[in-house]
Amino acid sequence: MSDSNFCKNLKLLCGYYPSISEVCRRLDTNRQQFNKYLSGKSYPSRKNVRNICDFFGVTDSEIMLEHEEFSKLVSISRKREEKSTSRLVLNEINWFISNSEDLSKYQGYYFRYFYSFGYPQMITRSLVHISCRDGVYFWRNIEVLKDPQTKKRIGTNKYRGIVLFIADRINIIEYEALERTSITQVILYPCHRRSIDWLTGVQTGGPRRRGRKPSASALALEYLGTHVNVYTELRRVGLFHPDDADVPHRALELLQTEVTFGTHALEVSEP
Repeated sequence: MSDSNFCKNLKLLCGYYPSISEVCRRLDTNRQQFNKYLSGKSYPSRKNVRNICDFFGVTDSEIMLEHEEFSKLVSISRKREEKSTSRLVLNEINWFISNSEDLSKYQGYYFRYFYSFGYPQMITRSLVHISCRDGVYFWRNIEVLKDPQTKKRIGTNKYRGIVLFIADRINIIEYEALERTSITQVILYPCHRRSIDWLTGVQTGGPRRRGRKPSASALALEYLGTHVNVYTELRRVGLFHPDDADVPHRALELLQTEVTFGTHALEVSEP
């Protein structure tokens, strides 16, 4: 192998990392000396070659291949690693899905009520839909924020997520689908009656209007049915004062929580 091929091969390997500085830091090697390896001004000792190869997951003989052949080898290896990693991720996701209990009774539309993270002392009402496809339950949530005084639209947020029924609790993780800038986690009490009216629980998130500070609040879901006029119900969502006649008294009851002296967590009682 020529020194020029070594330089090209080393540069190729470094290209899979954010920066040369990151590589040097993780290799615990001097940046100036490493730059000499990359430029061909210096060749590493046998020990350093071994350390470099161990770090990048190649052998001494492989890094001495012609650059074109080495590029093909690395490309194949990277694809195998990516495929293996993807399989591991899917295995984790499949565990959650396969261990989730039946959620068929929870399918349908809901109004979601909670004290807004971004608009203090205001209640947000949004429209939620839980549906099933191939045994997996999906969550869709639409917020249409309107000025309480003028009723003019001031913002729209759309969320998508997945619903799981594990450990006797309904768990939802959703992400903001338009700008993909936020994630919310929801934990709900299940309903043990045949028909659903209200669900309650806790949600956490990091609202932009509050500098991404992690926050938690109680929330309540009002069941609307499996078939509704979506456009009609969307006209009813928005921001509301707690004393607004459009906010059901039951929603206000379920949203009343406090962290009392001596406790360390926000807890929501089962309805």
